[in-house]
Amino acid sequence: MDPVTLIARAKLVPPRLPQELISRPRLFDILNAALTAPIVLVSAPAGYGKSTLLEEWLARVPLPACWVSLEEDDNDLNRFASSLLAAIRTLFPGALNAFHALLNGPQSSDPRRLGTLLCDQISELPGEFILTLDDYHLIKNPAVQQFMEQLFHNMPTLLHLVVATRIDLPMPLARLRGQGQLYQVRSRDLRFTPDEACAFLRCAVGGDLSEEIMQQLAARTEGWVTALRFAALAIRAGTKPQDVIKEISISGNRYLMDYFLDEIWAQQSPALQEFLLKSSVLDRFTIELADAVLEWQHGEDTRALVQQLLRNELVNAISGEQEWYRYHHLLRDFLRGRARAECGKATILQLHRRASFWYAQQGFVTEAIQHALRARDYDGGAQLVEANLYDAIDREMARPLLESWLPLFPPQVLEERIELVMARIWLLSFQFKVRAAAALMSEAGRRLADMPDLSPARRRRYAGDLAYFQSALAYFTCQPEQAIEYAERVFENVPLDFGNARGNAVFYRAHAYEMLGKEEIANRLFSDALKQDFGVSPSFSSRVMVGLCARYLSRADLGNVITTAKDLLRLNKDNLPLSTPWAHYFLGLAHYELNNLERAAQVFSIAAELRYTGHVRACYEGLAWLALTQQAQGLTERARATFELLETFADEIGGGVYLLLTGAYRARLALMQGDSERALRWATGVTFDPKPYPLFEIEPHLTQIRALLTSHNSAHLRAALDETNALLEHVQTIHNPWRQIALYALKALALDAARQTAAALDTLQQSLTLAAPHKFIRTYVDLGPAMARLLDLLLTRRFMPPYVQQILAAFPSHARPRIHAKPSMSKMELDGEIRNIEPLTIRELQVLEGLTRRMSRNEIAAQLMVSPSTIKTHTHRLYSKLGVNSRDEAVRVALAFGILEKSATFPAAPGV
Repeated sequence: MDPVTLIARAKLVPPRLPQELISRPRLFDILNAALTAPIVLVSAPAGYGKSTLLEEWLARVPLPACWVSLEEDDNDLNRFASSLLAAIRTLFPGALNAFHALLNGPQSSDPRRLGTLLCDQISELPGEFILTLDDYHLIKNPAVQQFMEQLFHNMPTLLHLVVATRIDLPMPLARLRGQGQLYQVRSRDLRFTPDEACAFLRCAVGGDLSEEIMQQLAARTEGWVTALRFAALAIRAGTKPQDVIKEISISGNRYLMDYFLDEIWAQQSPALQEFLLKSSVLDRFTIELADAVLEWQHGEDTRALVQQLLRNELVNAISGEQEWYRYHHLLRDFLRGRARAECGKATILQLHRRASFWYAQQGFVTEAIQHALRARDYDGGAQLVEANLYDAIDREMARPLLESWLPLFPPQVLEERIELVMARIWLLSFQFKVRAAAALMSEAGRRLADMPDLSPARRRRYAGDLAYFQSALAYFTCQPEQAIEYAERVFENVPLDFGNARGNAVFYRAHAYEMLGKEEIANRLFSDALKQDFGVSPSFSSRVMVGLCARYLSRADLGNVITTAKDLLRLNKDNLPLSTPWAHYFLGLAHYELNNLERAAQVFSIAAELRYTGHVRACYEGLAWLALTQQAQGLTERARATFELLETFADEIGGGVYLLLTGAYRARLALMQGDSERALRWATGVTFDPKPYPLFEIEPHLTQIRALLTSHNSAHLRAALDETNALLEHVQTIHNPWRQIALYALKALALDAARQTAAALDTLQQSLTLAAPHKFIRTYVDLGPAMARLLDLLLTRRFMPPYVQQILAAFPSHARPRIHAKPSMSKMELDGEIRNIEPLTIRELQVLEGLTRRMSRNEIAAQLMVSPSTIKTHTHRLYSKLGVNSRDEAVRVALAFGILEKSATFPAAPGV
């Protein structure tokens, strides 16, 4: 079982009820009435019996109830929310899956998004329940408060939330009360009445106390239950009742507890006193942990001591897989103060070091780091991070752990310790912030140069890590020579069992050779890697196969993309959270391009559902492409809903580059929905890196070109053509046929928009030549009616007619060219036969020449010195022979078929 789960269970069980329990029906009635409000706040200072009252009441309520005992560590948002989830799952096993996925994902979460999702998920549960949060006053983190505010203001009807705290919550409680959302139980309600106090003392001390003494104790303590409890313990330990009453008379509450505790302390054996002092440094403990921390020198029986503490009600037992114990917070604070005074700082630090060692041995890494830092052992804490980092990376679970561990360290230590500097760079790489890591990489390099005493093994490890980061940076910025150089250093320095880094280095190195046109070397590198023993590291094979999928995609080899992605899913038995969504993403892209839209939507949906557990970029892209696929299926409302999820996800993962990408996908979706104005507004307001990484970063460029081509502005059309040419040169330089296919298609549209139809058809032939072996479809269909017209014209050249007809058949009916579907056409059969054009007369050629010059019917008639009606007759005959319906189509067919010289072009249309 996961050690974190064991720790969590101890928080989900309330402290055992004390033996001297006094039933308080009047308070049960108050709490029962309070359930009419969604939120019950039990607010009182320490020692008023809040936890005991709630536990006894919950046992009597007919609704199912769960419990969380909060601690200072719960100021971490994910830890706090995970505790709530674990508690709710004690009632509803396996519930709140989406909330669970968000918490365990590799990315940080927005507290308000978390709160909203929790409310939504609770609303889907099968019935009402009570959730109790005890000791909420320990929570001070603003992110947790924001999460709770979201929960408070969107309370599901199925949830009754009970919060116990020493202080009021930092929220608008008056407004909640005014809205009937909140019922508050205060200290005045919790005080013992005289009758309750006397009943308690009879139970706690026995029949030895007179009625008068009990009444005096009840009056002096003012119904403060903890004062009564410790007074009873002092009397049972031998203190005279009159002395207790006297002390209460001369001491305020500030000193009363110290008096009682001193009296109780004096009655304990030396062994028990030592145990109490030294175990108090622990927030909770087991017998084994206590033994490890105390390191008894005389064979003391820890279990017997704990049993004695339980009998004396000085410790609370917490049930679970393993028996855990904790002190009442008042006693714990007393003991820690006494330990500092009697044991000394050095001993306290040593106790924390022992606790850290025990936790580390048991696999409780977070707790081990916490105690190391409490011991001021920053070296030990940093070493714990490093010792557990690489295994976590290979299990593809490092990101959430690093996000939990690194904030525990003081900022100065984070900057000084080389282990922590390297861990921060790893975290940035998992966040796909390659460029953001560059400055930190330089700092790490300088730091290593100034560490002459560093062991050779560690120096080699760090050199391998830095080479890995530098290889990734060079690869993603399209610098193949540097990527190869640094990847080779990875293999020289990184251990064989660190499969994640070695697998990615294969990816970067092989792709870099591909960028240089050295395909045979890339083939060999992938082939050799796939022959290695995958059992050495769980993620080596996955990372290699992710790289192989990307490589086949860059080569436009859709069949092998599908085969490799399926193999990756079969091999990935460990369901590694970084690799699995990549497989679905690549599989979805291939199916989309082949126009298998239903299958594409299925696999993109899986990648999207993994967005809170999987690789951030793969899941983001999967969600974006799901929206595009749904739009291609004609499911506009569903596509809009999916895109709203994408926008929310982009906010959650930190904005930045994802906000830019989201804008690009929004523009592309707008183009698919016919909203070219919105897309054009976006396209004219953004600028990009001139040499983008072809797998992802080039997508906004392509969308910008698509949007510019919808404009009638000559500057926009020239910009589209210039950008297309620049990107074509870039992807040709790095030998990427996949992106060349799309860019040649876009260039064809740009040339056609500039009335260079013959050149447009030549360029489109280049695109189709690359695409035909792998049957690309959607690249052309997504470019709309303008591309359909060009494809139809291309049939006149007898160029790949079956493939061109297959693409045309995939266009929606409204986007297909009219000339292709004209029933009266006698010169071309509808199933793809090549059109045979009847020779034109000299007069028809003259009319056609006039049409190319944008001359009106009257202007052509005047030039040829005939009547306009004669020109109308010649025009109808001309259209019939060419099989067209308009002047533009007539000129394009004539150009494509060679009737006019290829150099002939239309004069620019108005506004172009």
